[in-house]
Amino acid sequence: MPVESATYINDLDTANPLAGDLVSEGDNHLRLLKSALKTTFPSFTRPFYHDVATSTAGNVTVTTTMDRSFQSVDATASARTVTLPDTPATGFEVTVAKSDSSGNAVTVTRAGTNTINGLTTYALTTQYQNVKFKHVGSGVWLAVGIGGIEGSGGIGTNLAINGDFQLNQRVFAGGALAAGAFGFDRWKADTGGANMTLSGYVVTLVSGTIAQVIEKALWGVASFASTQFTVSVDTPADGLTITLGTATATIAAGSGRQSVTITTNPGDTGDIPVKIAKNSGVGSTNFGRVKVEVGSSATPWIARDTATELMLCQRYFSKGFAYADPVANNNAPGQSGRIYAAFAYLTTNLSSERIFFPATMRAIPTITLYHPNEAFYGTPAVAGRWSHYNGSAWVPSNSTSLGGVDSESFYLGFAAGTTMPSAGFGTFARGGWAANAEL
Repeated sequence: MPVESATYINDLDTANPLAGDLVSEGDNHLRLLKSALKTTFPSFTRPFYHDVATSTAGNVTVTTTMDRSFQSVDATASARTVTLPDTPATGFEVTVAKSDSSGNAVTVTRAGTNTINGLTTYALTTQYQNVKFKHVGSGVWLAVGIGGIEGSGGIGTNLAINGDFQLNQRVFAGGALAAGAFGFDRWKADTGGANMTLSGYVVTLVSGTIAQVIEKALWGVASFASTQFTVSVDTPADGLTITLGTATATIAAGSGRQSVTITTNPGDTGDIPVKIAKNSGVGSTNFGRVKVEVGSSATPWIARDTATELMLCQRYFSKGFAYADPVANNNAPGQSGRIYAAFAYLTTNLSSERIFFPATMRAIPTITLYHPNEAFYGTPAVAGRWSHYNGSAWVPSNSTSLGGVDSESFYLGFAAGTTMPSAGFGTFARGGWAANAEL
């Protein structure tokens, strides 16, 4: 009787045993089968269940026979509960999804004294939010695979843009900000103004409240209402008052990452501001690296790559200056904005090439124009008027006007400061611009 050599199932020969082989030699084949099975599945110490998807509009009690199942729960009629089994086998996992768009939560709750990410419950509050819960032993459950808004950029996605305050297109030097004025990218002073500085990754909030509006369209959600968020910061020197939408909570002072979980109110259906102020409201305080994430627990700070973070910032604000150059009229010659191609469609009128923003903006922006350095690009320099080259010298335009503005680009028209050599004359224009679509 031929008995092949096999380590794994795919090494077995389906032609064996042959029809005329002795029955007494069958034990060799049985031992080979057992060996191949145990080697192929070395960690199988419990029943294996094939993935099964179930949809329901009611509460769910997960049993130990529902390993690897997918539970889609519709909470349209009322809030629903999914109860995990009490201390099942290590490695047991179940995925829970909220399928509806209502404001009712699907709450995953423990059994017995088990914990879920160190807590007793985990709430799913937005449509299509889905979380895989894995039992890692001794009654400890972890949310290890997260989809929906939580998974837009990976587990623990930070919905706050420029949370470490490192991007600074406006070249804000720190100091006082009037109400509504922006300093570091995406961060502005709230009502009443603010005063802030930055040293490395540490923010000193001297006074007032700073804020950033989180845009629901950016993260692909219909509403932020009744959503559980966790806000965390580095080493707050004092208690911080955190406002998210219209809900408020406090982060306690402490070393390392400190956090608070906030559930937004039912009326917080639109874009929502996250606001930070010293709890006492008096005197300065320090903190760093702000993170806003969906869910009931804080995950470690992980920065996005700088290119992605800058692109997110430029969805709301961008400029036609070098990154390190201030946004202003009459900058130094090397900081006077960009040089663009232009042509004279009449001897007295010119048009620029189409000028593209570095990233598609949230909405059609408000554009402000800035004149270049007058010592190099002609006088009189009038705020907002660009200069153009007339074939022999740079001269300021008599007027500069915007045209064709959309969320991706614009062009400029100029009344020539001097008569151009001819219609159709190709030349250059120089000046700065800032495009603002902030919330």
